[in-house]
Amino acid sequence: MKTSQIIWDFPTRAFHWLLVLTVAGGLITGFLAPDSWLMIHVWFGTAVLALITFRLIWGLVGSYHSRFSSFIYSRRETRDHILGLLKRKPSKHLGHNPLGALMIFILIGTLLVITLSGFVVLGGEEKQGPLAGVVPYFIGKGVEDIHETLAGFLLFLIGGHLFGVVVESLLSKENLAKSMVTGRKAIPDIDSDNTDTVKGGVHRGVSVAGVVGLVVVLALFLIGIPTISGAVTESVIPTDVSNTQYSTECGDCHHAFHPSLLPKESWFKMMNELDNHFGEDASLDGKVVQSLEAFLINNSSEIWDTRAANLFRNVNPKKPLQITATKRWKHIHEDVPDTAFQHKLVGTKTNCAGCHSATQVGMFADYTVQMPKGF
Repeated sequence: MKTSQIIWDFPTRAFHWLLVLTVAGGLITGFLAPDSWLMIHVWFGTAVLALITFRLIWGLVGSYHSRFSSFIYSRRETRDHILGLLKRKPSKHLGHNPLGALMIFILIGTLLVITLSGFVVLGGEEKQGPLAGVVPYFIGKGVEDIHETLAGFLLFLIGGHLFGVVVESLLSKENLAKSMVTGRKAIPDIDSDNTDTVKGGVHRGVSVAGVVGLVVVLALFLIGIPTISGAVTESVIPTDVSNTQYSTECGDCHHAFHPSLLPKESWFKMMNELDNHFGEDASLDGKVVQSLEAFLINNSSEIWDTRAANLFRNVNPKKPLQITATKRWKHIHEDVPDTAFQHKLVGTKTNCAGCHSATQVGMFADYTVQMPKGF
C-alpha cells in the first residue's frame, strides 16, 4: 500500500494559488477591462511581483521540495522524462518533474519581466509608480509592446502548464492539482536518500516562517510601492493651472487647455493674434498678455514629458492652434461617438474636463477617463 506525505509546504501552496488569482486578475484587467481600470491592473501586477519576489527567496531557504536546487535537472534527465511520457511511462518524482521544473523557471522569468516592464510603462507613459521620475516617455512607449507581447506569451504558457498537469496526472494516476491543495503526494518506489520529506517531513516552524515572510513581502509591495509612487508623481506632473491668471482670463470663455498640450510656437502665435481668436476679439491688456505668454511658453509641451505633451507636440500645420485638429487627437477619440461630446456634461470637443478628471495638471492617463453615463 502506498503511503503519502506532505511534499509541498503551506507557503508554497499559498504562493501558487495566490499567484493564480493575481495573474488571472492581471490578465482580465489588462485584456478585457476598460482603460479606467488601469490602477486595478497595476495592483494585480504589484501583487504578482511581490509573490515572485517571495518565491525567489523561498526557493533558496524553503523546505526541500520548494528549493530550486531540488528540481534542477540535466538535459539527459529531461530527455529521458520526455521519452517516458511518449511511451506513457513517465519517470516518478516526489517533487517537480523535469518538464514541470522547466515550466516553473520559464513562468517565473516571464512574470518577472512582465511585471517589471509594466512598471517601466507605468512610469514612462502614465508618469505614475516608482519609476515615474526616471523613465522617459519614449522608453515607456517602446517597452509597452514588450509588455503586451509577453502577456500574450503568458497565456500560451498557462495553457501548456494546464495541459502538462492533466497529462502527467493521467499517466501517473495521481491528481497533481489536488496535491497542490493538500500538499500530499504518494511516495513512489524510488531512492529516497535525497528527500528530506521521507526523512522527516516539512517542519512546522519552516512553514510558519514562510507564511510570515509571504505576508511581509506582500505588505511591503502593496503598501510601500504606492506610498513611494505618490511622492514621485508629485515631482513629475506639470503645473496645476487652476486658480491661476491663465485659468481666470481664458477659462471664463472656454476650457483652459493645459499649456503642455501645445508647443511654444503655437502659444506664441496665439497670444499675438488675440484680436482674431478663432473669429472672436479676445484682446487683453499688454501686461496681461505678456504674463500669460510667459506662463504658457514656460509650461509648453517641450517642457514636459507626459503622454499628452508628447502626442500633441506635433500640431496640424494648417491649424497650429487647434488641439482637436491634430491627427493624434482624432485617432485617440475616433471611437468616441459625437453624441458623447454633445452630452450635457461635456458640451463640446474642447471641454477636456468633461471626461478627463486631471486636466488641471495636464495628466490624461487612461485611469482618469470618466465617460458620461451611457457611453
